[in-house]
Amino acid sequence: MGRSNDRAAGFEQPLPPALPAAPMLLEGSEAAMRLYTLAADEERAARLHLKNADLTGEALAGLSFAHCVLEGCRFQNCDLTRASFTDCVLKGCDLSGAKLWESYFSRCRVQNCRALGANFAEGRLFDLAIAGTQLRYACFDQSKWERVRVENSCLAEVMLTNSRLKTLCFAEADLSGAMLAGTPLKGVDLRGCTLTNVSCSETCRELQGAVVDVLQAAQLARLLGVVIRE
Repeated sequence: MGRSNDRAAGFEQPLPPALPAAPMLLEGSEAAMRLYTLAADEERAARLHLKNADLTGEALAGLSFAHCVLEGCRFQNCDLTRASFTDCVLKGCDLSGAKLWESYFSRCRVQNCRALGANFAEGRLFDLAIAGTQLRYACFDQSKWERVRVENSCLAEVMLTNSRLKTLCFAEADLSGAMLAGTPLKGVDLRGCTLTNVSCSETCRELQGAVVDVLQAAQLARLLGVVIRE
């Protein structure tokens, strides 16, 4: 872990969210009703601390969050198409199976959340910190990442295809089985990540310029048809 932190020292860290000193606290059904009403009225959720709201399966497409804390909220199989999160913190939330097509995250922190199989296709992720989060099977096809740090999180078998990555830092992330076709990894430091069974295009051009350690190089060599013998 120490080595990952040392490597990140020169990394341009994501900008932290700007949160209000005392956001309005709404819990449970009251918090869920507020969000449902705001989505129906096409209004923005701003300066709120939303706790334990259950919005499973709800239609919240286009809902905008600004300067909010979302804690323990449930958005499983929720329609959040084109939703935006600006200066927000998501803690212990569950977005598994959620539709987040064309969603937008800026200056946010996602901590100890679950988003199994969530669909972030064509999403834009700027100044985002992800820690302790389960993203297995998530789809990030045609997404754009800039100044993103992923730490102690599972991205196993994600679809990170045809995407653009800029100033990205992985620290102890599980990328086993990830699909990376069409996503250049030049300059991305993957040391400390699990890269077992990742898949690329036929030429493996995505791996050109990626930074890996010796063990990872041996694993990735198999994609190129290289046999390493002592």
